[in-house]
Amino acid sequence: MKISIIIPLFNTEKFIARALESCIKQTYSNIEIIVVDDKSEDKSIEIVKQFCQTDERIHLIENDSNLGPFVCRNKGAIYANRGGGRF
Repeated sequence: MKISIIIPLFNTEKFIARALESCIKQTYSNIEIIVVDDKSEDKSIEIVKQFCQTDERIHLIENDSNLGPFVCRNKGAIYANRGGGRF
């Protein structure tokens, strides 16, 4: 059973690496991590892209404009359903 972790992202360069590392280090490994960038203006997206290069379970979705965390979570859930995530 695959678990999808959805992370809305907006200007969190100080915290996103720690959040992703926490997800990666879980004992249950059948996961996908979906990060939905809400048009960040700091280096958050560059940090996520570095993680994407080293872990294929991390997926990045980039919004064209700032839509808010609710829309980001919904976009992440739609992506998870297409990718086989169940929870």
